[in-house]
Parts: sequence; structure tokens; C-alpha cells
Amino acid sequence: MEIPDFYRGRSVLLTGGTGFIGKALVEKLLRCCPEVERLYLLVRDKDGVSAEKRLSQLLALPVFAGCPIAKVTAVAGDVSVPGLGLSDEDRDVLVSHVSVVLHSAATIIFTEPLPLAVLLNVESVRHVVQLARAMKQLAAFVHVSTAYSNCNLPSVREEVYPPPADVHDMIRRAKEDPDGLERDATQLIGDRPNTYTFTKALAESLLVEEAADLPLAIVRPSIVGWAWRDPSPGYTDSANGMMGPLVLLAQGVVRSSLINVNCVVDLVPVDLVVNTVLAVAWHT
Repeated sequence: MEIPDFYRGRSVLLTGGTGFIGKALVEKLLRCCPEVERLYLLVRDKDGVSAEKRLSQLLALPVFAGCPIAKVTAVAGDVSVPGLGLSDEDRDVLVSHVSVVLHSAATIIFTEPLPLAVLLNVESVRHVVQLARAMKQLAAFVHVSTAYSNCNLPSVREEVYPPPADVHDMIRRAKEDPDGLERDATQLIGDRPNTYTFTKALAESLLVEEAADLPLAIVRPSIVGWAWRDPSPGYTDSANGMMGPLVLLAQGVVRSSLINVNCVVDLVPVDLVVNTVLAVAWHT
């Protein structure tokens, strides 16, 4: 079976669809798997702008020109809220029709306070798993993690490692004692560089504990950068991480930089990440 054949007639739920990877996932799925039945994007209301309005603004971007955008539906919700904040009607629709879940939503702010990072990157996984478990036709659940979830190790294999802390205690403290958890953040994080990598490791262990019986896969991209080929060479809408300095270099604003030639910046084009995520669901 070819990958487009797998998605033919299926409904897909995507979280994080308004982010950099999410936009590229939407574009690739619509362009290369045009017979997908429906693509549901979980979108939260933001700054007084409704989920439907945010979706309209998203699909008006030039990158989606020529895509069958009528197949995309906004579902108002929030991964950090129990039940994803879904209405009963929307939940019934997702449970009845979705067979592929792509969970890409996360906070990628390295300096995010630990309590908030735990709620957004760890407990959110539990909320998505709970919905996926109720889906009657679930064929694949793909979680987008990071190659740096275990960056404290000299080498990383394709396995989930023991969590750096008690996952359930971290979630409990994030809700009941956020100030205390933040005070202990440096000690808890230990030899990891930030709350992002720490909480991504916690999320992986939570998945193994609570979703091991589901058709589950974890994708660990490294630093996600400009597109190699799709939707166009050099495509980006992000200035996060390495992208900001690279944009300044490309524009000629920064003309020289001091570097350590012995260090490797592990960048992966966003279209390779997107291809991997969609292929992993098919493979799973």
C-alpha cells in the first residue's frame, strides 16, 4: 500500500496545526494525499480570535494556494485542558470518524517556567491519549517529540528511557504547587539544559505508560529548519532556535560569525520531518 492510499478516505486529527511543523503537515497532507476525507485541526481561541477565524487566516496563507482547503475543519479546543476543551458535539465527531492522530502541539520556549511546560508538554499528552483511546477506528497515533529529549546521554537509541522524574508527581505539583515546583526546577532538571527537553522526556515516558496498547509511534526530529524541497525550497515561517540567526545571515545583516568548527549543528529540513511523520503513521 502506498502512503496516499493509506490516507484515502481517512479523517485525521492534528494538534499544533498553526505552528511551523503543523503548517507544513497540513500543506503536505492536502497536496499529496488529496483524497483524505477530512483534516481536523485542534485550534484554541487566542486573543479574542475564534478557532474558526484563526483557521481562515491560516488557510489564506500563500503556502496553501491550490490545496483542497475545504477538507480542513477547525475544532475549538486546547490541549492543556481536560477533555481538550471539546464540546460534546465535536468530541462525538472526532471519536466516530478520526482514525489517525498527529500530536504536534507543544511549547518550544526553552525558558518556559517548569509548571507551564509540564502542563503544555506532558499533561496535554494524557488528554490527547484519552481522546484517542475512545476513537473507534484508530489506526495510528503519532507523537512528535525531539531528538534532544535525552540530550544528557552520550548516545540515544530508538527506545524510551526511564523518566528523569516521577511523571505523575510533576503533573500534580504543576497544578497544586506551581510556585514550589518552579523553585525546584533547576534541581529537578539536573543535567538537561532546559524545561523543554526535560518535559519532552517526561511526555515520552507517559506515553509508554498510558498508551502502549495503542498503535503508537514517537518521532524525534532534531533542530527543524528551512524546507529542502516542499512546499518550496527554503520555506519557513519561523525565527525560533537556529532559524533567527540563519535568516540574519541569509539577509546579509550578519556578515561574519565566530564559530567552533568542532561542533555540529544538527538541522533537519521541515519537509523531511513532515514526510517522516506521515510515513510513520502509514507504517504503524
